Amino acid sequence: MFLGVNQDSKSLVKKMNKEKKCEAFEVETAYAESRAAVEVELYDKKDLTRLLADAQSDSSSEDWGASEQNKRLADLKKIAADCVGPKRMVLMGSERIVRNLDQLALTAPGFAEVIGLFRREALASMKTGTSMRTLPLILVGPPGIGKTYLVEKLAAALTTSFASIPMNLIDDVGEITGHSLSWRATRPGLIATTLLGSITASPLILIDEIEKAPRLGHDDRPSDIWHSIFERQNARSFRDRYYDLPMRADHIVWVATANDIAALPPSVVDRTIIMAIAPPERRDRLKIAAHIYAEFARERSGLRPSLSADALEVIAAHTPRGMMKLLALGLGFAATRGEANIERRDLERAQKIMAPASCSMRVGFI
Repeated sequence: MFLGVNQDSKSLVKKMNKEKKCEAFEVETAYAESRAAVEVELYDKKDLTRLLADAQSDSSSEDWGASEQNKRLADLKKIAADCVGPKRMVLMGSERIVRNLDQLALTAPGFAEVIGLFRREALASMKTGTSMRTLPLILVGPPGIGKTYLVEKLAAALTTSFASIPMNLIDDVGEITGHSLSWRATRPGLIATTLLGSITASPLILIDEIEKAPRLGHDDRPSDIWHSIFERQNARSFRDRYYDLPMRADHIVWVATANDIAALPPSVVDRTIIMAIAPPERRDRLKIAAHIYAEFARERSGLRPSLSADALEVIAAHTPRGMMKLLALGLGFAATRGEANIERRDLERAQKIMAPASCSMRVGFI
């Protein structure tokens, strides 16, 4: 029997989600206050009021774009009604963040320099009482060494929100900076939605494979937007094309990944810090394999907390993605034997059915 969802149920779900967001904001605000948080106004309420008045007037017209105007008006009203308001916390260094980064460094030996950069920034923030303001960073290295996964872990260590822009999947720059109302199915971009949907003005945004940004027109490339957004002064008044509401985007933590920066415009490279990621030595690969297995075992009760040395040797020959695949397949072979513990023979059998591409020795992270 099909159970439909009536309008009352939808309204109740929306109300519950809003209440949960407000409760989370209150908890995070209380925690932030305990560590002397600094806040900024993400947008000016006067600007929002003016835009609402203009949108209300435009929505009454009967031209072909009226439906888009009505949609934008509704979205602006949501911003005005949001319990969070315009205030956002900025990222401040803390002992908690330093501890998180130290722990991350133990499990990511191939990224020690990257983590060290953020650790020093956190310490500087604690000494000066100012926000963490790391320059835009590009991690350069071969595929499969864990650059993307490192950035996700880094956001967690910094206790900030996370969003990702996969540049190889971008169809137009509007997906990042918003669509103007001249577009059909216009909508805001990822930068604005991330800032508005977060309780912090300092989300970590990953630009995944930044060098793969396609040219979408004669003068329209996603890489062109970094010229402005990477400049802190310009980012102070970032304007999404859909909302047209000036926002503070100057506290965003930007981290990009690339296999090669040769295709990037020199003007973009000049605005960033480039850090080369090299595959780790055998000893570090074994540490990574041990940590991968520990995470794998924690999610599955009944597994022993660690693997034998010879089993780790097999895992260490793979990329991080390959390690997870190998363990999943190996557990299946162990279960076939009537065991819950993975042995070297299970992993060797698993290797035979894995794609050769995942057996590369280029390993850089958990």
